[in-house]
Amino acid sequence: MYTQLESLKQTGQNNLLQKKKPIQLKKFASASNHILTESNIYGLLKTDTTRLYATSTAAHPKPESRFAKTNSDFEDLKVKYKNSDSMNKMKTYGTDCGSYARSLMISNKNDGSVPKDPNPWSNIAIKTRERLIGEVATPAVGHAYYIKFGDNGPNLQKREYVQSPWDMNERVEKGKTNFHVAAVVAKDKGSMITSEVNAAFKKQTSAWFQIYQGKQTFYKTFQAEYETEINGKKIPPKVYEYDAKG
Repeated sequence: MYTQLESLKQTGQNNLLQKKKPIQLKKFASASNHILTESNIYGLLKTDTTRLYATSTAAHPKPESRFAKTNSDFEDLKVKYKNSDSMNKMKTYGTDCGSYARSLMISNKNDGSVPKDPNPWSNIAIKTRERLIGEVATPAVGHAYYIKFGDNGPNLQKREYVQSPWDMNERVEKGKTNFHVAAVVAKDKGSMITSEVNAAFKKQTSAWFQIYQGKQTFYKTFQAEYETEINGKKIPPKVYEYDAKG
């Protein structure tokens, strides 16, 4: 006779079997608002760019000591990285892009050590080649992008507004900053991955990742912010590549 106790036992066994079923992980490419690099080994979710997703064999962002590695919830991009600097350390950089980029470059060269020198531009040397306007620049990992106004004359017209490349709901007044610097922490062929902060976007409380590739190059991303006009003539911005001497 099939008793109520046996029925309860069977129900319990079925529940146990259901609990033991492996979690079905989805692929990163099926996530909404995703960005993948050229070889699909790194990715970002536009909803949270403070985390960089990667395959288990993709190179750890440099410097390794500055980016913590944990498991992700995706079956293909199985790991994720986030800036591991303490809140106090991030406060020393604030939204100073140059100071933050320099700290990453120096840390990369000094095996993870963070410089105590408060001057963000000491030991920084511009490379001998100036990138041509519109050129698809691909700095080495450990170097940085640098973009600035093409001309700082007295008749600059900077009253327009530009949209934040990281927050589609945020707009800032053009000309809030005179330049922007972003350190390259990883790359995938023509895809450049940076970790950066930006003084123009005060709402940001931590560093975030950005992927520049294809038509969305570093130059194109910031062209509207740093393009100026003098006497009716448009002056395009200039892009450089920086390296830290250490």
